[in-house]
Amino acid sequence: MKKTNYSIILIMYSMLFYILHLLNLTKKFLSPKIINYNLITVFIFLIIATYILLTEEKTKKKQILEEKKKFDFRILILFIPFLTLFLIGDGALNTKIIKNKSTNLTLLTTEEDKNNTKYDLSKIDLTIKDYNYVEASLEINNYPQKWYGKTVNIRGFVVREASYIPIGYFAIGKYYITCCAADATLVGFTVKYDKSMRVEDSKYYDIKGVFVKAKNQKGEDAIAIKALKIEQVKEEERQVYDCFAYGTSNEYCGMIDKMVKKEG
Repeated sequence: MKKTNYSIILIMYSMLFYILHLLNLTKKFLSPKIINYNLITVFIFLIIATYILLTEEKTKKKQILEEKKKFDFRILILFIPFLTLFLIGDGALNTKIIKNKSTNLTLLTTEEDKNNTKYDLSKIDLTIKDYNYVEASLEINNYPQKWYGKTVNIRGFVVREASYIPIGYFAIGKYYITCCAADATLVGFTVKYDKSMRVEDSKYYDIKGVFVKAKNQKGEDAIAIKALKIEQVKEEERQVYDCFAYGTSNEYCGMIDKMVKKEG
């Protein structure tokens, strides 16, 4: 294969990576930390391609005319990524992928509210938003006893059909990744809901409810949300967090909500 062909292929890959970045599509596949390395790769490829073009030996015109034009089939191997991009389709994060991934949700059963307590949804104890989503979700699932009986407002994707979700429940949460979509994990809560409430798999919902006592598969204390109000909404908030990506620290993965501190 001629050196010129290598240069062309490197330039094409650089264009592919850069176009994905301009279209803001790389965030669907990679952690923001990894995106920076992806951009560095673009410049490295361009530098190598330029170097190859400048250092390629010049051949005589007579030799070029006398050469038989032969197609090198090895070049097809390097075009496979371009073909898969169009044939396989979008491999971004979605609930179909997350169903087969690990999760912090291992709920078995919840305890019934025998007192039939009425809750004032105009005064929510804890609102889980972008700035405290991951840490609040992990903190509450790890120390559930502090939160039983408190009202909560949370948004996220709904997962209904998964092996870890009991009948009469669904999971609501978002994704956090370390490197890319392949290592994505769902972080959130299991939700108990009334059959009269219609909830579609993979849709984005706003839920208001109350934390209730539950048991996980090991018989240990766990926590779930008893849904009191469910509303489908637009995906306006951040959907993917890279809080554990090589020590990443940002406004979405900083300190937990002030209320969490007070309860601790």
